[in-house]
Amino acid sequence: MVLGDEYSSDIGVSASRAEREALVEAFAAELLLPVEAVRRAGEAKATSRSILVKLAAEYRTSWTLALRQARNAELITPPEERELRGCLPTHAEFRDSLGWTPQPDLNAIRVPPSFAHAVMTAYRQGRITSKRALELMHGQLESTSDLPPRLEEDDAP
Repeated sequence: MVLGDEYSSDIGVSASRAEREALVEAFAAELLLPVEAVRRAGEAKATSRSILVKLAAEYRTSWTLALRQARNAELITPPEERELRGCLPTHAEFRDSLGWTPQPDLNAIRVPPSFAHAVMTAYRQGRITSKRALELMHGQLESTSDLPPRLEEDDAP
């Protein structure tokens, strides 16, 4: 409706189908996760990865879209984007970025959000093992694949 349809000439008479598709994709990306929101988030004193995980979780977008918009906002470079594409966010990272909200009908032990965040921070800093982190989370995480990556030089404060 905003951009017209296959038979509309509003987008451009000489635009190819690929160019029209690129325009639609750019519109959808901006609608779902505005570049300005990424720029504002990039001003925070946090790592690129943690900012992007939080944005993807809050805006409920794919990791690929979050990376694309971060590149458009010049928060990351193309080589950084390629590196981040290879390391998808874990379940724990998404949950940690959203505050570990309680589940409805608390049918299992749940840990408080501040405690869960402290466990993830201790794990990422190498202060506790993956086994201990899973124990402390009392079933909220199922396996070590749910844990975030360890703190690296890119994530150093």
